[in-house]
Amino acid sequence: EKPPLNFRLEVFDDPSQLPRIVLEEPPNHWRLWFISEDRNRLIQFQDNALYFNWRQDGNQPEYLGFDNMIAKFSDYLQKLSEFFASIDASLDIKQAELSYINAIPIERHIEIGQWINITLFDSLESANLSLGIMQTLKRDNAVPYANLYSSIVTAKHRETGKPVIQVNFTSRGQPGSSDIIAALEFLQDAHDKIHERFLATITSHARKQWNLNNV
Repeated sequence: EKPPLNFRLEVFDDPSQLPRIVLEEPPNHWRLWFISEDRNRLIQFQDNALYFNWRQDGNQPEYLGFDNMIAKFSDYLQKLSEFFASIDASLDIKQAELSYINAIPIERHIEIGQWINITLFDSLESANLSLGIMQTLKRDNAVPYANLYSSIVTAKHRETGKPVIQVNFTSRGQPGSSDIIAALEFLQDAHDKIHERFLATITSHARKQWNLNNV
């Protein structure tokens, strides 16, 4: 059991969703961890959210792939929906979120420009980078439905202490409806948007190194 994660609800000019101050007894918050035997997959469950994570571990360093992960997550959502139905309740999905967290190892900060499309860093021997961008995504009818957050920061690897470029993407917003199908469609769209942004963020050198020139 862990302390709960902060649940951030994306608001798109709907007054009914704006923050309100309510005085009441504090709820009994909790978050449960369920870790797979290989320790690469993690389910996190709390009173207002269900998270499914892949974590890099020495037992299986290669990412399982989005198609594999979304299939497993769909199965978990279906089981949760069936549980709610067994107690005469329903799974009402208000928001969905997809995040990718990438740590690109480098030897020196001057190498940032080899991997990230920021040519300024090609000539800087020592520099710290912190860049954040938010883009509001809209449906064909111009109605916003999600925010895509991109961040690029320099940091140190937690084990080796060597510098890394931390490249993170999160798409968070409202599915077209409150059912599982709409949530999965949102996650597929989020994956496609993040993939497109990632390819635009990295250099041709990075695409060649990671065999991404044909995607």
